[in-house]
Amino acid sequence: MLAAGAEVVIVDDTSLIAALRESHQDLKVIVLDAVSDPNTTLASIRAGASACVSETSSAATLADVIRRVHAGDTVYEQKILLKLVERLNVVAPTQPRRAATLSEREREVLTALATVGSSSEAADRLCISLNTVRTHLKNILVKLKARSKLEAVIIGIREGWIELPPESP
Repeated sequence: MLAAGAEVVIVDDTSLIAALRESHQDLKVIVLDAVSDPNTTLASIRAGASACVSETSSAATLADVIRRVHAGDTVYEQKILLKLVERLNVVAPTQPRRAATLSEREREVLTALATVGSSSEAADRLCISLNTVRTHLKNILVKLKARSKLEAVIIGIREGWIELPPESP
């Protein structure tokens, strides 16, 4: 049972997300992962979670993730995302590229979101308002049939038109 007015919840089972989001559409969900498993991360993304964090994370890290998710960011470990992209990097040559339907500006917005993470930082980088970024993001999600900002970024990476910078040591 959710507390009235809850905006962010933490779950340890991705199967709960659909039921939670069905009754609370704007609810943001964080998945607590016992072993930093790429499969759990993928299930979290597909279910529409905003974050997936290891249950061994510090209290400060968890508090930061909660704040970022509440602000509208998605938070996933970059090294796990890169493993997922490598694993999912199969696009049939006859399959039309979904990213082809995006405008140039929508591609710029999604690329900025992929490299800086937050919508406000993307707005600053592109010298546009946060509301403009949000409007582009809504259009991107519809065109790519993605359920989250992160899923849209993964589609862009998988299709080869977003390139992430190498991971810092």
